[in-house]
Amino acid sequence: MGREQELEFYWEIYKGASPHDLQIANKRYMVVNQFLRGESYSQIGISERTIRSWVQRYRDAEKRFYDGYVGLIPIKRKSGNRIKYKERNIIEQIIIIRIIIHIR
Repeated sequence: MGREQELEFYWEIYKGASPHDLQIANKRYMVVNQFLRGESYSQIGISERTIRSWVQRYRDAEKRFYDGYVGLIPIKRKSGNRIKYKERNIIEQIIIIRIIIHIR
């Protein structure tokens, strides 16, 4: 990915973030900051695996975008139901038909 594409992706993450996403990123940043200042997992109260994941995302974004915070923003396209609405509607219709056939 070229530098221009990197910057475009960077801004897309920020533009696509809802206020709720930024609240999540803020909480994650506070945890990462605590950990990087030397607090232990048990002092922070979040699992070691979760903290390691957030720290890695922070450091990767720091290297890639010179801004670790952006790595802590939830990315919508990586979560949720990936079935498109039309496909979901077709699947629901098939299930209903199968139920009707089974009942008869």
